[in-house]
Amino acid sequence: MILFLDFDGVLHHENVTLKRCKSTSVRWLKDYERRYLTTTGNYVKGVNLFEHADRLATALEPFPDVRIVLSTSWREHFRPGSLLRFLPPALADRVIGQTPHCDKYGGVGSRLFEVLAYIEGNGLAGEPWIALDDQAQLFWDDTENPPDNLFILKGDEAFTEDMARALSERLQAETPDPWADPILRAAKNDYQEKCRADVRAGVVSEESMHLFSREMAGKVTIEYRDVDYE
Repeated sequence: MILFLDFDGVLHHENVTLKRCKSTSVRWLKDYERRYLTTTGNYVKGVNLFEHADRLATALEPFPDVRIVLSTSWREHFRPGSLLRFLPPALADRVIGQTPHCDKYGGVGSRLFEVLAYIEGNGLAGEPWIALDDQAQLFWDDTENPPDNLFILKGDEAFTEDMARALSERLQAETPDPWADPILRAAKNDYQEKCRADVRAGVVSEESMHLFSREMAGKVTIEYRDVDYE
């Protein structure tokens, strides 16, 4: 089982912002604040960041086979090693990679496209998965009828005790075939058709499009496998 994990609205409140941090201001940051400096010189500001991470780790304890892939937008601002250090060891040890950033397919369903890219790129088409997120529109249009594989939280509440119990029940239940759901199957077909359209338009070669997901996801997997935890 793969769990695609978002940060904002899941491990802490959704109200998280990026603030530009001047070089002269860095010296005044406390040690625990410096860890929130991004690779582009911004500073992540939020209240009680990662306050629910231990709760998620506890909820996953009975499920040792669950592996985590980071789908959070934080992956665009921090290196893999930094992302892992935000998590308690019980969660960090489960992380096997992160989804690629497919900005060319942005908008509604964009995060689902990134999930599909990781799954197809790593040859995991038959692997059961679930996405833990707070932004329904990043996965599908019909917010009233979410597929079973999408576990959507309220961003202003994040991963509460009630959500922890609900996730445990979901993981204990028989995991359905994700592609049996008509919404996800349509999204997968749409993703594949966009790839074929790029080939027909000459944007990319058929061979490079075939390897698109595998190369991106494979690179990320290697980064996590060899990551420096210090």
